Amino acid sequence: MINELYQLTVALHRASIVPERTHPNYKPIPKVTKKAPCVQIILDNGKIDKVESVEMAQAAQIRKYGSNLGTFPALNLAPLYRLTDEVEKKIVSDWLEGKSTDFNTEEIHRFCRENNWGKKFGNKYRICMQDVPCALTKLFEETKTVFPPLQQLIEQTSVFADAACFHRELERAAFAMLEQKQQIAFALQILFYLGNPAKSANDDYGTLSVVLDSRELIKAGGSVATAGFTSALNKKLLDADAAATAEPETEEKTEDAFGKKFAPTEKPMPTVKLAAGFEVSLRTMFSGQPCQTRYGKIGNATYPISKEMRFELQSALAWMSDAKHKGITWVGTDRDEALFAYPETLQKNKYSLVGFCRRPSAPETMAKGGAQDETQSKAEFESAAKAFVSELQKAKQPGTDPMSERIQYFVLRKLDKARSKVVYTYNTSPAEIERCSEQWSRGCRNLPTFLFGQPATLFPLEVSDILNLVWRQDGKPSTDKFKPVPRYHGMQLLFEAEPPVIRRDLFILMGNVANLVPYLGKIGLGGGSYDGEGAPVVGLRQAQNALALMGLFLYRLGTRKEKYMKEFPYLFGQLLKLSDELHELYCKVVRDNDVPNTLAGSGLYAAGAEQPYKTLAVLGQRMNPYITWARSYRAKGIQQKGEESRLAGWYLSLYERIASQLYAAWGSQTRFSEEEKAQYFIGYLAAFPKKEKTEGPQGGQQTEQAENKTQNNTLDTLKNNDGGKQDGE
Repeated sequence: MINELYQLTVALHRASIVPERTHPNYKPIPKVTKKAPCVQIILDNGKIDKVESVEMAQAAQIRKYGSNLGTFPALNLAPLYRLTDEVEKKIVSDWLEGKSTDFNTEEIHRFCRENNWGKKFGNKYRICMQDVPCALTKLFEETKTVFPPLQQLIEQTSVFADAACFHRELERAAFAMLEQKQQIAFALQILFYLGNPAKSANDDYGTLSVVLDSRELIKAGGSVATAGFTSALNKKLLDADAAATAEPETEEKTEDAFGKKFAPTEKPMPTVKLAAGFEVSLRTMFSGQPCQTRYGKIGNATYPISKEMRFELQSALAWMSDAKHKGITWVGTDRDEALFAYPETLQKNKYSLVGFCRRPSAPETMAKGGAQDETQSKAEFESAAKAFVSELQKAKQPGTDPMSERIQYFVLRKLDKARSKVVYTYNTSPAEIERCSEQWSRGCRNLPTFLFGQPATLFPLEVSDILNLVWRQDGKPSTDKFKPVPRYHGMQLLFEAEPPVIRRDLFILMGNVANLVPYLGKIGLGGGSYDGEGAPVVGLRQAQNALALMGLFLYRLGTRKEKYMKEFPYLFGQLLKLSDELHELYCKVVRDNDVPNTLAGSGLYAAGAEQPYKTLAVLGQRMNPYITWARSYRAKGIQQKGEESRLAGWYLSLYERIASQLYAAWGSQTRFSEEEKAQYFIGYLAAFPKKEKTEGPQGGQQTEQAENKTQNNTLDTLKNNDGGKQDGE
C-alpha cells in the first residue's frame, strides 16, 4: 500500500491539495448506532451534571487520544451492571426495544446486583482516567504547549480517579432519566449489559462509548463534542509531538526509501480509520518473523520511511478514504474491504472514479431523481462508463492528452484484527478503461433473445456474487456464506483476465447453475417473468445475471452469438425447450392440465450435457407419442387460451427446422466442454426463432402432405441416431 499511497501524495502536491494532518494517536470514536450509542457525560464541580446521547453526525467530529489500552477524553467504558438471568434479560430487552413500557424504578433497582466493573475493567479504567491524562499533561509541560480547555477537562475528571465513585455518580444520572421517563432505552443501555452466563464475568462485560465533557467548556463554546475542539487539540498534539521528537541535524542521518532525511525509529506505522468501517495500518512489520533476518535487517529497517513521509502517507489515505469521497475515490466492496482509485492528476471538480465498478444502490438511485425505467436500468453500466470518460475529457488541461493520464486502482482488505493488505492493484489509463468497458458491454450482450427480458450489462463488482451463488433445485440459493471468489475479481476480469482464468470461472459458473434448468423448465420461465399468480419468478434476476456472465465469457473466448446459435449445443438446448413446450401442451389438453414436475426436455438436460448424442436418441423415442398426438390435434381449430391447436402445428414445424439444423451441425465429441455447456444452457432458455411462412409449389401455404413428410423426417433424424453419425464413432 505504501507505493500506491506515495503516488497519491505526489498527485496531491501537484494539485496543491493539503490534506488535514492528524496525530497518529488521535483517532475517531467507534461508529454510533441505535444499539451502540455514544454517551456524552457533562461534568460540573465534581459531579455529573447531565448525560446525553451523541448523534451520529456529531460523533464523526469526536476523536480520542491514546492506544488500544486506553484513551482520553473519549473512552470505552462498560455498562454498570451485568445481567445473566434469562427472565430478567428478556424483560430488559423488551424495554430496550419498546415492546413493553410497564416498569418502575424499584424493579430496575432489584436488577442492579452484579457490578459489571470488575478487576480487569478496573485496570482499563485506570489507564483511561489516570495514565493517559497524566501522559498528556506531561507531554504539554515538557514541550511548553498550552491548551487550557484540555487542562480544564483533566481537572474536572480528576475527581473521578476512583472507579467506584464514577460508577455511583453515573448510576444516579441514569436513574434520574428513568424517573423523569426521558430516553428510557438510552438509560437502560448505560445501566445493563446482557451477559453470557457461560462466560467469565471478568472477560464478558461489553463496551460503552463515552465522551467526557465539561459544563464550563460548553458555556465557553468549546465543547469536547465539537469539530472546533477536535481540530484545536489535534494541532496542539502535532506541535507537541514535533517539539518532543525534534533532533539536531547530524551527519549520521540517512535517506529513507523516498529520499527524505531519515532517523531510525522502531515506532509502529500510523493507522487510519477508514470510512469504509475498518482500521488499517500503513505497514505491519513484526520483528519476530525469522524470514526478516535473511538480509540482516529487522522491522522498519527493511524499508525505512521517515517520520515526515509517514505523516504524508497517513494524511493521503485519510483524505482518499474520507466519507465525503465515497463513490468518488472509494467504494465498499465487502465487509472489511474497499476499492480505492485516484488519477495521476487530481482535478478540483471531483468525478467518480469507481462509479462504473458497481451498480448504484436504491438510495443512490432515488437521490438522483427517483426510480429509473427498465431501459435506463439495463444501460446503467454503459452510462456510468461513458460519464467517466466524458468527465476526463472535461478535465483536459491545455496542451495535454487526457487519455494518457494514469489511474491507480487498489483494493484494501482487513485480514484479521491486526493486519490489512492490498489484495489487488492495477494501474490503467482512460483509454484502456474505455476499450475494456466497450468490450465488456458487447460481451454481456452476446446473447440471443429471451422472452423473460434481456439481461442487463453487469457491473464488474457483481461478478463474484454470480460465481459464488450455488443454486438448489427449487430455484433458491443453497447458501450465502460460500464466497470463494473475492469481490474484486470482477476488476481483474474487466482489465486483465487471460483465457485460462475465463475457463476456470466458466467451469465454476456452469457447476453452480447445473440445478437451475429443471426448475426453470418446471415453472415455464420462457413464458414470462411472472408466475401464474402474478408474482415475480424466484431467482429471475440472478438467472439473467448468470446468462449475461456466460455471454461475456463466451465473447472473451472468441465465441460470438452469430456463430454459436448455429452450432449443435445451442440447437440441442432449443430442442429440449421445444420438447418441454409440446409436452406441457399435451398435458394441458389430454391430462386436464395435470403437468408433471419434470417435463420431457428438462428431465434429460443433465444427461444431455454428458452424452448429447445418446440423449438425443432417447429424446426422439420419448417425444414420439407427443408428436403423433400433435399431428392430429393441430387441425382441430381449438382456440381456448393455453390449448390452442395452432401451437401444435407451430411446434411441429419448429421441430423440423431445428432437427435439420442439428443434423447439419453434427460433431464427433462425446460430451460437451464448458463452453458448449454454456451454449447449451443459453439455448434452453432462449426464445424460439420467429415463425417463417413457407411457400408451396403454387405460392400458398405448405400442404399438409408435405408438412407430414417433414415431420416424419424429424422423427427419423431424432430416433435413428445410430447411422452414419454416432457418438464419436
